[in-house]
Amino acid sequence: MALVGLSCGALAKADPTDPTPAPPAPVTILPPAPPSAPPAAEAPATPATPAPPAPDGAAPATPPPAPPAAEAPATPAPPAPDGAAPATPPPAPPAAEAPAAPATPAPPAPDGAAPATPAPATPAPDGAAPPAPAQVHKYVAFGDSYASAPFQDPVDDPSEWCRRSFSNYPSKVAEAYGLERGTAFLDLSCSGGTTYGLTSVVPGGLGWGGQPTALIDSITPDTDLVTITMGMSNDTLSAVLFRGCGGGNCQAKVEGTQQLADMNEFMQRVTDTTAEAAKQIHQIAPNAKVLFVGYLRSGAGWCEAWGAYNADDAAYIDALQARTNEALKAAAAQSGSQYVDVNTHGDHGVCSEEPWVRGDGSHSGAPMALHPTPEGHAAVARDVLNALGHP
Repeated sequence: MALVGLSCGALAKADPTDPTPAPPAPVTILPPAPPSAPPAAEAPATPATPAPPAPDGAAPATPPPAPPAAEAPATPAPPAPDGAAPATPPPAPPAAEAPAAPATPAPPAPDGAAPATPAPATPAPDGAAPPAPAQVHKYVAFGDSYASAPFQDPVDDPSEWCRRSFSNYPSKVAEAYGLERGTAFLDLSCSGGTTYGLTSVVPGGLGWGGQPTALIDSITPDTDLVTITMGMSNDTLSAVLFRGCGGGNCQAKVEGTQQLADMNEFMQRVTDTTAEAAKQIHQIAPNAKVLFVGYLRSGAGWCEAWGAYNADDAAYIDALQARTNEALKAAAAQSGSQYVDVNTHGDHGVCSEEPWVRGDGSHSGAPMALHPTPEGHAAVARDVLNALGHP
């Protein structure tokens, strides 16, 4: 849009007796303003100073154009109508500010100016999206009776060996990935299984028979998932807890056993043996994800569900479970593996409203005393699947 300016030469004083009207002031056409003005300085443009009033009887003088603002010229005010006082031009509007959010488009540009290009959207921060699900085609599960769930029918065949339940947490993980038992899914959890059996042949425990080979022999280069829940059956610990203590004597019974006299050394053996096994697994199957899955804790509080165990026994057993979990967590760190904490869902101990661990019991019921309930196995399976990024 072109700007029109009026010349500002000296005006002769009009003769009131002369009938001839004064000639109009010459009109000068200014070049058009640039299509888009760059941003103005932070201070607003200085308004143009109005011209002094014309002498009596003379045509009012047209005010000169307003001085330009920094970098961008201000638009001059239009000429005042005949006989009227010239209007003071308003200050130039400030430049439009950039939008606050990167993804929000800029506000409309002033008339004639090119619209601003919006900035690209900022990518989602780390952790905003869940990890991509791990691809699992062959899964091997190692564990003791906490993993095998020997009294949750139906169980595998031959049942006289380990009685692995088809509803234990390894089975639920395999089911989520559609893995066939016996080929793509090998459940080698077993009652009485120890961490020593991961890399060597050992006899079974609790009367369930032995294992024919070292468990690690089942790992092949195409194995891509291994879970380990072991430690509490080492050195007859589980046998003492389930068959030899109660009434407040659990700590004395456990630590009175030669192999369990020094619990610091016991826990160190759990860490060392499982860490070494995990390192060997990584060598055999470089792409395998090795998960150390912790023990559900029974809780330190006492209630009738504990049965023959008293409050001291309950506190001691819960502390042993916590220490074993720490030993497994250390093994995961030492071997470049991952620890899965299964005790992050509030209180689900023996005395809770929704127990995931059974209290006192016998080997004739399901589940065994101090072992996960079916709901507990389902919860552990969810934690494992979450660790794998499975939806």
